[in-house]
Amino acid sequence: MSNEYLEMYDEFASIISDDETITGNCVLEILKKYSSSISVFDMMEFTSQVIEENKYVQESYRQDSQKSYIESFLFRIKDILNDNNDY
Repeated sequence: MSNEYLEMYDEFASIISDDETITGNCVLEILKKYSSSISVFDMMEFTSQVIEENKYVQESYRQDSQKSYIESFLFRIKDILNDNNDY
């Protein structure tokens, strides 16, 4: 597991253990911080993992399954980065 994942976990754990009020803005701030560090290479690695894992999916559903997982991951990252709402 990379250090970034452990750092993100530590940030979430400190919010919980400090008895702070956990707000949506606080969570979004942490997610934005770490999602901005996702590189094109990370996205390519994710895509190749999805393709590899989908080799066990029934052939007629395989392409739709891959497309669904990959697009949802990429769109969620983009949504997090562009989210300027107040929670």
